Amino acid sequence: MKFLAYRIFLALTLIVTVGLITPTARIFANDYDAHKYKDAIDFLIDREMIKGYSDGTFRPNRIVNRAEFVAMLVGTRFGKLPSRRCFKDVPASQWYSKYACKAKKLHILSGFSDGTFRPHEPVPFVQAVSMVQRAYDITFTTSGNKWFEGAIRSASEKNL
Repeated sequence: MKFLAYRIFLALTLIVTVGLITPTARIFANDYDAHKYKDAIDFLIDREMIKGYSDGTFRPNRIVNRAEFVAMLVGTRFGKLPSRRCFKDVPASQWYSKYACKAKKLHILSGFSDGTFRPHEPVPFVQAVSMVQRAYDITFTTSGNKWFEGAIRSASEKNL
């Protein structure tokens, strides 16, 4: 399980670093064949963890936003979920509402102090590292001058 969690963490981290996708589409054009992270992308596609866009493209150089990242992370762990509303800026009718709400319920994320999720903002690396560790029950402390220091230290110590 830890090896699989490590591979998923690595693949998702590469995706966040490079920027990729929305997990809501059908089979897509192979517009990533020459991409340097093709192997990581294929790993996630083969396991049905990610998909392309509804227009048939994959867009391997697009920056991943918070909604897309949470959908990939929560969707791979918890499968089908009911749509809900749990953030002021996430209507239950949005495709990502079920993933954001499940992530909030499981304390994978908490959102912002104003009660928002900000789904269309890019997901910074430090937030992605923190969410992946929480999703896979990898413990870390939240001590330090910055909220993310413990997550980054833990990921580094565990060679994630």
